[in-house]
Amino acid sequence: FDEYGDRLIEQNVRTYLQARGNVNKGISRTIENEPDYFLPYNNGLTASCTDINIEKKDNLEVIKSIKNLQIVNGGQTSGSLLRAKSESKDLSKIFVQLKISKVDIEKESEIIPRISEYSNTQNKVSAADFISNRNYQIQIEQSSKKCLVQDTSRNRAQTLWFYERVRGQYNNQPNIGASNSEKKAFQRRNPKDQKLDKTQLAKYYNTFECLPHEVSKGAQKNLMKFADNIEKKL
Repeated sequence: FDEYGDRLIEQNVRTYLQARGNVNKGISRTIENEPDYFLPYNNGLTASCTDINIEKKDNLEVIKSIKNLQIVNGGQTSGSLLRAKSESKDLSKIFVQLKISKVDIEKESEIIPRISEYSNTQNKVSAADFISNRNYQIQIEQSSKKCLVQDTSRNRAQTLWFYERVRGQYNNQPNIGASNSEKKAFQRRNPKDQKLDKTQLAKYYNTFECLPHEVSKGAQKNLMKFADNIEKKL
């Protein structure tokens, strides 16, 4: 990347965005503060080429030569590592996983853009998703399964408020493979209009805490404020 610059990532959907964004700032923090964890924390690189030669050296398979190498996903990782190197940061503990796809040269113009597009496309991950597995979230979910609601106005038996700790959790209940009668029993016990997700809980909680200025910032920012306040009390 130091030698070839953007020529190495010209098939990527974007070039290096410097260290201004939150993602690249996070990559830089890991490089500097937790280099041993760079491999498990980072998604690594997806690359393509039209030819690659492998040889054995000291019982290991190593790349001898590679032709038309393109980093189609991982430009931010590459740029962040080069920036750290130029700032004389220690990279000796940094390891990066790499997936290389060899593409027939006749299909290069057709396949490589698809690899770039698909490897850079995924379901959007929101701030709410990242806090799903924190201990207090698990405790809230467990409590929701114990607190029965008596709804006499609609002639319902005792029901539950379903706390959707993980996005999509309600629609995946009960377990895949359940019978129709089991699914209906679940829906009676957990009516859809009594489903509560993390952003809704945060909105109601911060409203009762008299924090309208936080609630008005929107679901995701309000949720993170809620999370910060809860964790400070634990």
